[in-house]
Amino acid sequence: MKCLGLLTSLLLFALVGCATYPMGLTKEQWNTLSPEQQSDYRVKQSQLDEQNRQANEALRREQLSETNERLATIYADPQYGDIIVVTIDGGEIGIGNKRQRYLPVHFLLARGEVKVIPFINANKPASFRQIQMQLSEDGRTFCFDPGMKQIQICDDGWALGRTYYPSEVNEISVFSGAKDIRIRIRFKHQRGDRPEY
Repeated sequence: MKCLGLLTSLLLFALVGCATYPMGLTKEQWNTLSPEQQSDYRVKQSQLDEQNRQANEALRREQLSETNERLATIYADPQYGDIIVVTIDGGEIGIGNKRQRYLPVHFLLARGEVKVIPFINANKPASFRQIQMQLSEDGRTFCFDPGMKQIQICDDGWALGRTYYPSEVNEISVFSGAKDIRIRIRFKHQRGDRPEY
């Protein structure tokens, strides 16, 4: 119980130490203001926060629109090396709180694209894990779950297709928990070469 009290005290101290005041004011400046002024500053800060949120959202939408247009152009008229075909099968993926066999996945990735791929439990199709896949802007580095930075594969012969057996990913709760998986990568050669994703 003493431990819990100490932990609570430390947490409260940390929160108080991290307190911020509206409009970039210091604690001393804030304390010199009347309650009415403090209220006005809170309202102004809230308005600024909302303006910033809206501006950030507009920028995010614009960037997303540009990215979607760029990817649509690549997919509509791909040049050799713009798109890779990826197949992942074998082994296990962390689904839920343990590793599970999953249904093979097959998808395309264009230069600079990030795609979320569902890995469906082979024994319970309603159970799955979504994992991000990314192809670098130059189209030469494939990242499986880019946040973990443990499975990165560079082009060393994708023209003919290559198969990789990456190391086990130990963390299941945060990352993929991939174990004994097989990743096949090749450049997309022709227009009709289009998998399901």
